[in-house]
Amino acid sequence: MIEFFFVLICWAGFAILVAKAAESRGRDFGSWFVLAFFVSPLVAGFALLLYGTKEKPAPPSLEMQALKTHEAELELEIEKLKHAG
Repeated sequence: MIEFFFVLICWAGFAILVAKAAESRGRDFGSWFVLAFFVSPLVAGFALLLYGTKEKPAPPSLEMQALKTHEAELELEIEKLKHAG
């Protein structure tokens, strides 16, 4: 019986390692832990290697930031003209 608990604790430990590795690659810790715990840490780890790192969205370009600033300035001018006229 004690062997069962030892294996269960080791299994959960490896599942946590896979989930932490997934989290460091931009993936959800909880989902990967559940996958690793109920399927297999080895299979989930292999799947994580196949999926790789999740790409972060690119920051807005300087041109886009300038356009948004210009758009906000234009909206302020339109509001001023509405209240002035």
